[in-house]
Formats: sequence, structure tokens, C-alpha cells
Amino acid sequence: MLKKMVLVLVVLSFVAIPAMAKEEVTQDGVYLMKAYSWPVEFKAVPIDINIPVFMKIGLFVKIANKKKVQDDGITLAQVDIDNYTGCSTALEIWSNFDVKLGGTFEWSTDGLPLKDDSKTKVTVMIVCKDQDCTSLSPVDCSCVPKTLSVAAEFRKVYVKVLKPKMWEVTAKQKIQIGTVTLTMKPCFDAPDWDP
Repeated sequence: MLKKMVLVLVVLSFVAIPAMAKEEVTQDGVYLMKAYSWPVEFKAVPIDINIPVFMKIGLFVKIANKKKVQDDGITLAQVDIDNYTGCSTALEIWSNFDVKLGGTFEWSTDGLPLKDDSKTKVTVMIVCKDQDCTSLSPVDCSCVPKTLSVAAEFRKVYVKVLKPKMWEVTAKQKIQIGTVTLTMKPCFDAPDWDP
């Protein structure tokens, strides 16, 4: 029985020997090695080195309810004969630094007839979420403290149009007179901060 077992092992060892690489010489005298597919899979092995990874954190601002604010828009209402004011839906602001928000106003084609370069004035301000939108002298709340993951800050965009040329536009329920573009910058001096 032992002889049969040894014989089986010897036969199996010949079958299990992989094909060896074969060296050939070409006519140019170059040695070529014929490669064969070996039944081997290499695995990554950790070595004894741990490298710390650092990250310079950049400035981050997000208006979480941007779509709702854009869809709602800002509707101006007449406060007195020459003054129109209105506010946006409250902006839900997330940031990792103290941010100063602002805004610029650009007249639309439908709104241009209302504009009198010498008299018509448009004011865009960032006000607190509880600000009365009919006020002619709102309180500026443009500096928004960083929120991190604590809680969002809320602000509204306030627009005031003084002395528009109302006689130039046919009375309608609502027309788009322009667009406000939000701006932002840090609410601190740049030389004091090194990102």
C-alpha cells in the first residue's frame, strides 16, 4: 500500500510542476524570455509606515433652500407714492466662516422703462429674517456668523426701489423688473487670516 501511495505522489508531482520559462536567442543576438501564465495572485501587504494627511480647509457657503428662494422671488409692494419695497423668502445659510452677504441688482427688459437714471435708485440689502419688509430704513444684517454643524443662519434679501417711472409701464398684476445676484466675501480682514 505504501509503494502505491509513493507512486501516486511521484506521478502527481510531475503533473503539478508548472512549465518553466524558456530562453531563446534571436538572429540579432538578443535574448528573449518566453513568459507563461503562472497560477499566482499577488496580494498587497501593509508595511510599517504611516503618513499623516493634512488638509487646508477652504471657505464654504451653501444656501440650502436656493430653489425655493428663486421660485418665490421678491415681490415689491408700494409703501408710499414713490417707494416700493419687498423681501425674499428667508435664506437658509450654512458656512464654515463669517461671511458677508450682499447683492447687486440688474434691470430686466420689462423693468427698464421704470428706470430714470437721474432719479430712480435701487437698494439691495441683507436683513435679518424677522425684518419688516415694508420698512424704508431696514437694519443691515449682512455679516453672517459661521454655522458649522450647529444650526443654520437665516437672512432675507431686501430690495427697495425709489422713484420709478410708473407712468411708463401698463398696469399689470406682476412683472419681473430685474434680478438680484447674491455676492459674498469674508466678514474679516484678509491679512489677519492665512488659509
